[in-house]
Amino acid sequence: MDTQNVETLKIICFRIYATNNYFYDPDDSSKIIPLSPIIIQDYPEIDWKFTCFFGEVPDNIKTLHYLIKGYALFSFQMLGLGNYVDNTKTRKEQIEECILKGKSGSTVFTDYKWYTVEVLEKDIDVLNCDIFDIDHDTEKKNLAKISNSIDNVSSKKLMQFLTTEIKNKQFSVLFDKITLCLTSEIPNYFFRKLVDSGCVLIMNGTMPLILPKFEMTGDLCVAKKYQNLNQEKISLLIKQKGAIQNKSLNSISYLYLAMMREEDKWKKFLLGFVCLEIITLKIFKKINLDNQYIVHLKNGMGNDKSVDIPIFDVIHMDTNRMPLVAKFSFIAGILNPEKYSDDRLIFIKCKEARDKMGHDTITTDKLPLSELQTLLDYYIEKMVITF
Repeated sequence: MDTQNVETLKIICFRIYATNNYFYDPDDSSKIIPLSPIIIQDYPEIDWKFTCFFGEVPDNIKTLHYLIKGYALFSFQMLGLGNYVDNTKTRKEQIEECILKGKSGSTVFTDYKWYTVEVLEKDIDVLNCDIFDIDHDTEKKNLAKISNSIDNVSSKKLMQFLTTEIKNKQFSVLFDKITLCLTSEIPNYFFRKLVDSGCVLIMNGTMPLILPKFEMTGDLCVAKKYQNLNQEKISLLIKQKGAIQNKSLNSISYLYLAMMREEDKWKKFLLGFVCLEIITLKIFKKINLDNQYIVHLKNGMGNDKSVDIPIFDVIHMDTNRMPLVAKFSFIAGILNPEKYSDDRLIFIKCKEARDKMGHDTITTDKLPLSELQTLLDYYIEKMVITF
């Protein structure tokens, strides 16, 4: 391995969603208009930064994607799993060649019309991190003289460093909750296809030290008129609901996004109903603990009317023994009173379908997937915004 001093080190974790749905110019429906990015400093913790790009993939993320792909190809060749290794070339020349091959064969940034890119990043203080053995008294923090070449840092230690960060920050969970918060402003079908994701360490701005996983799928096309995002609302939701210590949305965000990406109808329905069941229990528990809830009803002018409902004036039984349908009926009456009857009937239909699945008495074509999706879309938004 070529000796190279470590002058900068950055951790970057990202997700790229791709779709053929897009926002268009109100004056020209054929013209795609990216939305303004969201930037949150010191999230999820101090010195971290979260950025979400809507419409296009920024050049640095594209470059990172190709670098990662090139290093993966180079690794395969070194293991004897790919093309013949040309030993007449330096390691750097071989890597550059692999990067060019990976770039020429990639269509991930041309196959879709719209990309949503979520990025969490942090610059690592090379002089004060635990990776390198640095004598600060002797070297006086002079990077040019620090013996911190990549040869002196084992890949195992770098992997341990990133693994610890991933474990402590739970990036996958964070991204799930971030995406769920974004669906309060952007239709969920913009997030159904995850085409690239990973957590990497970048040394000196170019060398990726850890490789992510990669997947790709296809999509249909739906256009939406351009809209200004409520960035203050989304940023506040991400900070509150996406906080590391806030675990209220962990399972819900995982199940909901897994359902959206699942192609198998049987699995899709199971994931969705379990998600709805958890939402029902969490919201009901919240209402029950508070012993009352503020009901918001929208009048014709769009203003809010608030009504206090004491819980035990309407519930006359042990809430721990209430059937799931009864608990959902109660929260539907509070959160969506105008469509209470419809929502209750849909929930019963979905619950019956779930029970029939357990007894193998229903076929996939009879599963009420669209009705289940309708309930999830509404009550997940209430869960994210209200609780």
